[in-house]
Formats: sequence, C-alpha cells, structure tokens
Amino acid sequence: MRFQDLKSKFMSSHWRPAMRLILLVVLYFLAAAASFNGFYEKWGFREGFRWISFSAMVDGSANRPFVYRQLGPILANSLDRIVSKPIHDKLTPIIIRPSSGNPSVTIMRLRRGESDKPVYALRYIFLYYICFCTLFFSLFFMRAFCRHLGASKTAATAAPVVFALTLPVLLAEGGYFYDMIEVFFFAAAFYISVRNNRWWLILLTVPASLNKESFLFFLITLAPFVIHNRRDWRGVIILCNSIVISGLVYLLNKARFAQNAGGSVDFHLFENLKFYINPVSLFRVDRTYGLIMFAGYSLISLVLISILICIGAQRFNFRLRLYAATAICINMPLYFLFAAPGETRNLSFLYPMLVLLIAGTIDGVNTTNGLNWEKIDRFTE
Repeated sequence: MRFQDLKSKFMSSHWRPAMRLILLVVLYFLAAAASFNGFYEKWGFREGFRWISFSAMVDGSANRPFVYRQLGPILANSLDRIVSKPIHDKLTPIIIRPSSGNPSVTIMRLRRGESDKPVYALRYIFLYYICFCTLFFSLFFMRAFCRHLGASKTAATAAPVVFALTLPVLLAEGGYFYDMIEVFFFAAAFYISVRNNRWWLILLTVPASLNKESFLFFLITLAPFVIHNRRDWRGVIILCNSIVISGLVYLLNKARFAQNAGGSVDFHLFENLKFYINPVSLFRVDRTYGLIMFAGYSLISLVLISILICIGAQRFNFRLRLYAATAICINMPLYFLFAAPGETRNLSFLYPMLVLLIAGTIDGVNTTNGLNWEKIDRFTE
C-alpha cells in the first residue's frame, strides 16, 4: 500500500475520532502525571507526621479531622485484602527494595519510610495509583462541562491541562492524598449538575463525603444548577437528600473515630487575620516542580487570578455568575475559619470556576476561534 493511500485511510472520517481520543488521553495522562508528581514531590503521603501519616490513615489511628477522610484508605485496605497471600508475599520483597541510584526512595521511586514496610507496601501503591487515576479522570469531566457550557473545543481541552499543572502550586501549605480524589468528585458533581443528571448526585455523595466531609458544603454551591427555578421541588428534594446523606456520613465517621486525638475542626481565624493583613505575605515563595516560584497565595497569583476574572468571567451567563457568587460566599468564610494561613488548597470549592475562567480566558484571547460563549440557559430551553 502506498504512503498516500495509507495516509488517506487514517485521515478518513472513520479514523479521526479514534485518533483524537488517543491524543486527548495521552495529553491528559501526561498533564495528570506531571501534576501528581508535583504534589507527591512536595508532600508525599505525609511520611514522618505520625498524626496524619499514611500508616495512621489506613490503620484509622490518625488525628481528627484528618482520619474522617476514609475513602482512599478503605479502597486501599479492600484491594490489599483481595490480593492472595502467595501473590502478596511474592510482590512485597520486590516493591520495597531501595533504589540503587537513590537510597531515599524505593525501586518504584516511592518515598521510603512507609512504602518500604511490608505491612503497608501494597496498600501504599494502591492508594498512590488511586490518587493519580482520580486526578486523571477528573480532567475529562472538566473538559465535558466546559464544552457543555459553551467553551470552544480548544479552550475546553486546554483548560483542564492548565488547571492540573497549576494544582501543585495551590498546594502551598499542605497537601494530602484526599486532595487529589477531591478534585475528581468536585468535577464529577459539577458535570452531573450542569448536565441535569442530578439524580446521580445522590449516589456520588456517599463516596465523596467519605473522602472529605467538606463535600456537604460543596453541594450547596451546586444549588443554581440542581434547582432550576422556584417551583422545582424535585431539585430541592435531590439537593436536600444529598446534603442529609453527606451529613450522616460525617456523623458516622465522627462517632467511629470519637476516641482519636484531635478535634472535629482546626480553628485558624486569628492566625489568618494576622497573615492576610500583613502585606509581606504577598511576597511568599514556594518550591514546586523542583523550582522556587510564587506560592499559592502571593502577589503573582492574585494578578493572574485578576486577569482570568477580567477576561474569562465575561463569558459567564447568569446561572454561572450565581454559582460563582454562591461558591465564594460559602467557601471564603470556611477558608478563613478553618484553613491554615496561605493554605489555598482549601479554596477547592472554586476549582470548577477556576477551570471555567481558564477556558473563558483562552477563548477571550483567541482571535480566530470562539470569541463568545453561547449565552444560553440550558435549563430554560
């Protein structure tokens, strides 16, 4: 077969969707891998911190409220029990072996300390890849809700990549394995809501709340999409049921780990007031991707966010603006009350909005494609 014939065959309309899908999967895989590596390089699974370490989390002995975030440990423990003892005994000596080139990591380039202990080795690897896979799949949900809300294909495809690469920067003052899983649930819940598949929200609530109790408050930010109008009692029932289920999951976890050290929340209001009033805080730096660069909260970060808002928010319709206002009103008080100073990862309720702002900005600065998003309220069509 001649080269031209082969080229024509693969460029035909029959093969193009498959080739586009392959390229998209590879692109998102690489973006998720880079982002996850940026997170793991900074924080790992908190080796050396007994009250929140990987071993304490999977054993259920971590301090409250961290021990409430049980979805990852439950999955890792369950998978570990599924593996037969002969396979377990055969794999463990291999994966705990130190790397010959770098004794501080294992042969699989995982931090030593817990990943090289036979009792935790397989569970560590299971959780490691659970975190990566959830981050990877979240990018597809982000692309889907960007497209559904009117972003061009270019913007919808690129925005999740930009967000993923930015995520390690947002993990400036702390990072935990459940932060990666949380990105997936927030993206999935947002997509379900804007696509009007709201019944699925009830099913999603249980694992999402097991991962982190803050999902209860994130549900409230979805009200502009779940509840279509003042007479939409079905939407009210769905949202209220989801909130109740999330609250019950939290109460069950609270009762289960009532004897653990720590408290239900960490209060940081006065520390935050001192931190954010001080202008020196705007010039903080952080080490991300092996480089010293600006922190999640810094002057550069605020300038970049301002640019995104000025350009990207112009493409938000009324319902998106209402969602943004709701998310800010709920997230900001929680952030100042319970997040450590500069811990921008706790602004995670705003992640979907950030992705949409990135997509809107890409469309806004692109002079050849998608200058304006569709001004369509899809719930009133």
